Amino acid sequence: MVRILHLADLHLGWRPAFMAREQAEERRRRRDGLLARAVDLALDPGRRIGLVVIAGDLFETHCPEEPLVAAAVAQLRRLEQAGIPVVTVPGNHDEITYPNSVYQRRRDGWPGLLVTNPHPAHVATIEAQGETVHLYSLAYTGGVTQTRPAIRQFPRLDQPGLHVAIFHGTLGEGLGDRSLPLDPDALGRAGYDY
Repeated sequence: MVRILHLADLHLGWRPAFMAREQAEERRRRRDGLLARAVDLALDPGRRIGLVVIAGDLFETHCPEEPLVAAAVAQLRRLEQAGIPVVTVPGNHDEITYPNSVYQRRRDGWPGLLVTNPHPAHVATIEAQGETVHLYSLAYTGGVTQTRPAIRQFPRLDQPGLHVAIFHGTLGEGLGDRSLPLDPDALGRAGYDY
């Protein structure tokens, strides 16, 4: 069985506005180190991680500072170099909608698989730890991705292997225009393994 390291909501670049400036910068510095710590964990042979998924909001904003982006890309390249597949799904904070989005700017050079389709789809079939893994996902795209009613159509191939769905959303009806509501019963009927 493939071991998956599932990351979400790291919000790299977040500065807490409710803290004094020095405290906020320290909190940001610590948060910005989370990805490196997660990659270190994934690369630890004792952990036997076979796949890393980033299920939305890697960054606090769609247009983070370039040094932060370069540092994140360098960390993800470490996974690539070690042969560990990585899948990145944009979230609602770092959404792909905007032309200046980090994912629009880096689309061709993003390490691993960057999900860019605005509707639920089979996005790739990969090999991880000797197993076939079918991946399903979407990148929330404002004005294109369905937000009302909750998404009820989820594809699934009829092929052997592990079927992994990666969505940055909310089970049930949405919490506003920038949420991604997913119907829990329809997800269950899709028959994903993860």
